[in-house]
Amino acid sequence: MVIILRSTILEGNITEGIIALLADEDDARLSAVRVRTELHFLVVTVDPEEGYFDNTVEKLALRLRDSPMTDEHLMIKDHDSEEFKNSVKALKQEMRNIMRDAMDEDPRFAAAVDKAFGSHMRDHVWILIHDWLHHDIIGTRIPEDQAWIVD
Repeated sequence: MVIILRSTILEGNITEGIIALLADEDDARLSAVRVRTELHFLVVTVDPEEGYFDNTVEKLALRLRDSPMTDEHLMIKDHDSEEFKNSVKALKQEMRNIMRDAMDEDPRFAAAVDKAFGSHMRDHVWILIHDWLHHDIIGTRIPEDQAWIVD
């Protein structure tokens, strides 16, 4: 059985929580319910520009993930090797290039970056591509009539 163990409204449009699974009851003497954390979640409502921003970052991250450069990087087993260090540098530069090109080619995306982070951060938002892949961020549109019960 899945239960929401805890949820908290952090700000007006952000809810965080923990989804847990009930653990197998292997000791009838226990008076408390044992649970195992399954995942942490954030539910965030986004306006259309934030949604466009997130969708664009996701597309950029998936473009990098689908590149041969990433496949070659993932094949390197020795993370202390020069080959691995050089591969990390190359991937970071590729993320910078991908993000810069996206902002140059898409004024709406560039405006969304500026709104979210300020134009002075344009050279640093490339890390969002890494974060999208590293944290396995999932953005899913939910039905307008979705009900949330937050205790």
